[in-house]
Amino acid sequence: MPLESDTTYGQVSRELNRHIVNLLDSLSALSALADLPVAGLDQRELLQQALEALMENQDLERCSIFLLEEESGELINAAGLDWEDLLRGDDTPELAGAPQQRRPPRRFRLGEGIIGQAAAAGELVECRSTATDPRFKQAPQTGAPEPDGSLLCLPIRSEEGILGVLNVFYPAPNYFTLWHQRLLRLFCTMLGRLLSNRELFDEMEMLVERRTRALQEANTGLQNEVQRRQQAEEELAGQHAFLQTVIDGCAEPIMVIAKDHRVLWMNRAARTITEDGRGQEFCYQVSHRRDTPCRPDDEHPCPLQMVLNTGEATRVVHEYCNAAGDPRAMEVLATPFLDAEDRLAGIIESGRDITERVLTESNLRRQQEELHAKAYYDPLTGLPNRQLFNLRLHHLTRRHEGEAALLFIDLDGFKAINDRHGHLFADQLLRVVGKRLRQAVRQKDMVARFAGDEFVVLLESLHNGPGDAEKVAEKLLAAMARPMNLEEQEVQIGASIGLALFPTDAADPEQLLEKADAAMFAAKKAGKHTWRHCSAS
Repeated sequence: MPLESDTTYGQVSRELNRHIVNLLDSLSALSALADLPVAGLDQRELLQQALEALMENQDLERCSIFLLEEESGELINAAGLDWEDLLRGDDTPELAGAPQQRRPPRRFRLGEGIIGQAAAAGELVECRSTATDPRFKQAPQTGAPEPDGSLLCLPIRSEEGILGVLNVFYPAPNYFTLWHQRLLRLFCTMLGRLLSNRELFDEMEMLVERRTRALQEANTGLQNEVQRRQQAEEELAGQHAFLQTVIDGCAEPIMVIAKDHRVLWMNRAARTITEDGRGQEFCYQVSHRRDTPCRPDDEHPCPLQMVLNTGEATRVVHEYCNAAGDPRAMEVLATPFLDAEDRLAGIIESGRDITERVLTESNLRRQQEELHAKAYYDPLTGLPNRQLFNLRLHHLTRRHEGEAALLFIDLDGFKAINDRHGHLFADQLLRVVGKRLRQAVRQKDMVARFAGDEFVVLLESLHNGPGDAEKVAEKLLAAMARPMNLEEQEVQIGASIGLALFPTDAADPEQLLEKADAAMFAAKKAGKHTWRHCSAS
């Protein structure tokens, strides 16, 4: 009997180890995808590097991405294996006497084949066996062995619609699980956002280049007009009228401001923005509706003062509300304004509205923060995930600053609750468990969801060694023992806790985790809802 139990335990352990390796590979792929530089890669390079990151997972080595071509409305291969190579692999025998030339790449219309169905429906389409699935029986007989395997086709989408389809094949039927589907859905979501961000980045660069060129052309025209006024005094009146006409045609607001903050001149665009200055004389009255000049510590840095201090051009960003009361962002370029004797008399201030660029940059930062959160935090409980926990554990063991403890927690009876009440109910329970664990420890201690119904707690800076860790273990058990009210039902669940001390029990992070895990199993064998120290187990 013990031999059979040991064999079963070994099988479960190997299967768990395989899932752990796949999960780490998957998290590594998602992290690599989140780190891809949108600005430094063209579309094909971005897709190829994304696939290379995904193919690090041993289950996902045969994959491809087909993108939807706008002109033809067809799906064509953009990265990875073509359709026939994806299904047959590189070692499919060639037909005897067949010409040795590469097949033309397959193209699919929306709704055509399993890949076209995934794009048309915007949903994951699965084939559990390509040898028996009727959607593959219409393929022409080539004489080569018909491939048999599992196939997943997942749509890649943006807010505007379908961008393409990710195809993943494994040469064995009924292979992919719900876990693979969830991973690939998250991968496609992140890839869709990366492709959208890259398109936004290109549009932003074109917009900035276009507006910069227009501003440079306007400034060049202004400088030419000033030089002409200096060369011909008798033509001053005519030149002034000509200059006013030209500058009024510029879409960007321009003002000339004296050293004492008086507004000497402004073009039509500036007058429109400031509503003709409402009879005000000074720049701070015209631009910011205030009665005193801007100070260095104000939210609006003063470009006049900056030019007076350095004698050089400067660029600042001001926020203001237009005539309709809408908030806008204005990039202001202030250049020295010299009098007839080349003495600094004030500034020439020109601006351009960069509100859209500011909003785009803000959206990019927000999306990057969301990608970071998905890579390092568990979406269900909000706790740090396994990847972030491993980084923290390795960092702690490298520092060697005092004694620490690792508590490995496995819920007792969770599978029965999940089978009886369903996944949604079980998810609510996991959220409550995560919240209780977090409330039971100090703010500086880490509580992470390790996998499924497994949690880990990392205690740092222990003052009384094992005693402190044992008190926390008792506190966690007490928190788990309290009944939980979920969907008007009272639920009771226990926990088995394994405890390992650093560096007393292990100085290596992997060994520390193994010992805590072994101690948790010892707690299970001791009757559950208890804790065990690895030295005792």
